[in-house]
Amino acid sequence: MRKILLLYFCLFSTFSMFGQMLISGTKQIVSKGKITCYERGDWAFRVNLGGTYLAYDTKTTQWINNHGVVLAGLEISRNRVFLAADFRVFTVNPVKELSINDKVIPLEAKVNPGKINLIAGYEFDLLRKTTLSTYAGWLNSVFYVINEDQLGEKYTIPSKQGFTCGIRLNQYFESSPYYYWGLFLDYNFNISNYNNISPELGKTFQGISVGLIYKFWLRKEKAVSNIW
Repeated sequence: MRKILLLYFCLFSTFSMFGQMLISGTKQIVSKGKITCYERGDWAFRVNLGGTYLAYDTKTTQWINNHGVVLAGLEISRNRVFLAADFRVFTVNPVKELSINDKVIPLEAKVNPGKINLIAGYEFDLLRKTTLSTYAGWLNSVFYVINEDQLGEKYTIPSKQGFTCGIRLNQYFESSPYYYWGLFLDYNFNISNYNNISPELGKTFQGISVGLIYKFWLRKEKAVSNIW
């Protein structure tokens, strides 16, 4: 868990430094009798860090209870259209044994139910610096037993692909014309297809996420004019 949190911190720090380099400098540059002005460009990058509460369907909760996960997301957008990747991971203990590929996963197992979303969406303006995003995309679910050495057994749990869709409320706070920080509240519905891993599992779950936003824009040249 410490390694995961350290990874998220490094990603956030890297993007913050990268954003500062992209937007550093003055808005006006004077060179050889000309003044060049810059403004916020069409392209933007965004980092999401937060937590998600996952609520599985009835059959899946008989194996693992509903639980919270750590969320990290990266997003690139042009104007209001965006593409994003979200990563969710945590460690849970099963509440009952489950047989997969002729091997029984015991209650002592430490299972990482990781999830990766690749989504596309659109961000609508609501109020000043308040927006609503809608999105849909591809869901990939993976399961790893991380204490196989302690259990003395190797477990292979197939990954499963599915579908995700959701809405996200964003509240931004301006630090400069080129970068914002903010808060988000997200709800998503997911078709997981876990029933294809085992008939004892279900095929849907829902998620509610809250977290922090860091967003920055590339700058573009606005105008070039002679000053004498």
